[in-house]
Amino acid sequence: RVLPLRARPVVQAAAGAFHSLAVLREGALYAFGLGADGRLGLGHQLNATLPEMVPLHQFVRQAAAGATHSACCDSAGCLYTWGDGAKGALGHLGPRPRKNKNDTGLASMPSWESALRLGEALQHSAGAAPAAELTPRPVAALRHVRVVQVQCNERETVALDGDGVVYVVGQASAQAAGASPTLPRKTPETSPLAGIGRARAPSFGGGGPKPAASSKQKSAVVAHRFHAPVLEVASSARHVVVRTTEDTYFAWGGGDGGAGLGVGDAKGRARPTMLPPWN
Repeated sequence: RVLPLRARPVVQAAAGAFHSLAVLREGALYAFGLGADGRLGLGHQLNATLPEMVPLHQFVRQAAAGATHSACCDSAGCLYTWGDGAKGALGHLGPRPRKNKNDTGLASMPSWESALRLGEALQHSAGAAPAAELTPRPVAALRHVRVVQVQCNERETVALDGDGVVYVVGQASAQAAGASPTLPRKTPETSPLAGIGRARAPSFGGGGPKPAASSKQKSAVVAHRFHAPVLEVASSARHVVVRTTEDTYFAWGGGDGGAGLGVGDAKGRARPTMLPPWN
């Protein structure tokens, strides 16, 4: 029993490699465990031996914990990700925007508190992944998608929308599509059954020259649309399984040679493959 939450009803929990998340009935999100790369979403990289509330002022519907990153969706269907984004699993294109470029977040604090907070930030930001997010950040590429379920694995974030379409965020998705992971797109493309959309370069307004794509941008969003809407998604460290409304199952990914996919052989799959009927 997690004592700090014993009197507060938990409706859903998620466990990553070295951290855990808990969603309360009231919609609050708590995190505890290893804090490296901001996977707890608490704004720093400190470990949390007891549950601490994630500073997300939205009603959280469901949360997921991967190996080094985390994700959640709120009651409005917005998808948030945080933690290690080096493998593109967060789906963010560039640094987090600031409301005011001159606002450091320290001006309103007393001088001693500012110094303390700045010292902590410098101390605990050392060694973070270049693309790490220390607090939950909305995934802009899916801002028009109503996400109802999310899962995380080692390299990707898998989201299910209210229409039964599966979106996969991550570098592995772009590579599986045969596209360069350095050319992310801002909006996903849907694809037919067992197909994967191709990543495309982002478009820029105006008639000026187009900026070169950064080698640090490794995220792509790929949509999987099946013959029937998907009801449920599940993910292990390296593979994904989905169940449709017609009670059919599809799996893709690797790990252990693909032996855990249930498709009849030990080969990994880059694209969704239908599982054979069960006896």
